[in-house]
Amino acid sequence: MYLSKLSLKQKKSFLDACIKISNADGFVAKEEQALIEEFCSEMGIKSRKETELEFDAAIVELNAVSNKLQRKQILFELSRLAYADNVIKPREEQMLKYVMDIFKIPVSEYVKLIALVRDFSRVQKDINKFIAA
Repeated sequence: MYLSKLSLKQKKSFLDACIKISNADGFVAKEEQALIEEFCSEMGIKSRKETELEFDAAIVELNAVSNKLQRKQILFELSRLAYADNVIKPREEQMLKYVMDIFKIPVSEYVKLIALVRDFSRVQKDINKFIAA
């Protein structure tokens, strides 16, 4: 939704973060891979399976080159990815909270963020069903 406006440097770091968070449990769900492909299409960059940066380095890089609005947009999209398979695993939650810490977004906002992601996912599925019917 927000990714097309990022710089190339931001897009590459975001993709690295996506690759790492999608593989947090050692397995990339098909829903996660599909969302990464969607993100890459939106960003106009080629998808890849290997990272250039480790997760921590990608997040620190994103923090350094992004403004407050962009950081919130990036966090929202990473949260969508973590929830793509309809569950946020403990390691994914830990990674999202790390992002919030680096981005200086209060961790107290985590519950609100995840509720928004769940609602967004539900609405998106309902829209897709309506369109396909």
